Amino acid sequence: MHRHLRRLERVWVDSPIYFLTTCTKDRPAVLTRDDIANILIEEWSAARDRHGWV
Repeated sequence: MHRHLRRLERVWVDSPIYFLTTCTKDRPAVLTRDDIANILIEEWSAARDRHGWV
């Protein structure tokens, strides 16, 4: 069994979908801090204009 997923060198898709995941188990709770949450919310809200993300 492989320890990681195999990667293709290049994938060309017109409208790709990205899934962002984080591992938070047994880690400091930085995502619960208001200042960090506000930064993430602002960045994700601006992502459509900045990067064309929906």
